[in-house]
Amino acid sequence: KVIDDAAKSSGVALDTLTRAARILAHSVSPVILFGKGITAQRDEKLVEALVSLATLVGAVDSERVGLISLKGEANSLAAAQLRLDQPFKLNGHKAVFVALGDDYPSKRLVGRMEKVPYLVVQASYASALTEKADVVLPATIWAEQEGHYLNLDGRLQKATKTLAAPAGVREPAEVLTEIATRVNLAVHTDWQTALHARIAMVALGKN
Repeated sequence: KVIDDAAKSSGVALDTLTRAARILAHSVSPVILFGKGITAQRDEKLVEALVSLATLVGAVDSERVGLISLKGEANSLAAAQLRLDQPFKLNGHKAVFVALGDDYPSKRLVGRMEKVPYLVVQASYASALTEKADVVLPATIWAEQEGHYLNLDGRLQKATKTLAAPAGVREPAEVLTEIATRVNLAVHTDWQTALHARIAMVALGKN
């Protein structure tokens, strides 16, 4: 029944899923990775079916969680929890602020910014996007700042600064907070409450 439910929820053929389950069942230490094809749907029933399957084949038990959501770069899981991974649309906006940090822009992102009248980019490195920007705000890299992040299995980790940032380069959060203050936007600093307001997909396997 678990496999039947998983097949119905995921849209994967029953025989394909059954074959995969048999392979997993005979594995010594199975691990199941799932990506945006699952998480983008934001269907908790679909994820619950996946968790049930992982439990059935021994990937999830009281000692380990062998069900991992691949969200991309560091702290991508936290971004998803805060719904910061949603696509945005340019609907006649006169200005766009891109908080790029120490990521590299994709060609698609650079292309979408082509016709933006006024572009501000907060970035750690020079790129095709900073070349197009009207204003570039330097940002520290991950090793130059302290904070927290969620690892792939949903555990909150502390990030410790290991390098000193160049003079005048500030942490992204500090810059965003100052900009918000200058334009009279309220800043909510209780990020932990916001982060845990919705059950993480990785937490479903621990209930």
